[in-house]
Amino acid sequence: MSAGEEAPRLRRTAKGKRPRYFSDPATDRLLGILMSLIGEVSVLRDRLDSVERLIEKGGLFSREEIDNFLPDAEAEAEREDTRRRYVARVMRVVQNEMEEKTPVAAMPPVAEVHSQFEEGKL
Repeated sequence: MSAGEEAPRLRRTAKGKRPRYFSDPATDRLLGILMSLIGEVSVLRDRLDSVERLIEKGGLFSREEIDNFLPDAEAEAEREDTRRRYVARVMRVVQNEMEEKTPVAAMPPVAEVHSQFEEGKL
């Protein structure tokens, strides 16, 4: 691609209609968000249970110490970034719908999408 050419833009959503389960599309969106949250929480609970059992088995520290842990500024910043990405995943249903209504010309260039993906932002 030459210097004056604009990079092609990619849509981040699948083509085609989403299945509808309820008469109100907003209810379907909420169902999608809820199912996404259920999946996330289920995996998180399983992983946390595994970690706590391994910690207790190894005698590293108690569950009380986990409950009373206060993160430092760096850990808190990392947690905030993780929360931001998590909310973006949960809200993907709404984001996808917004993108479906957005003209392709308004989509970000492929290079920008790739960069965001490499940085873990997508």
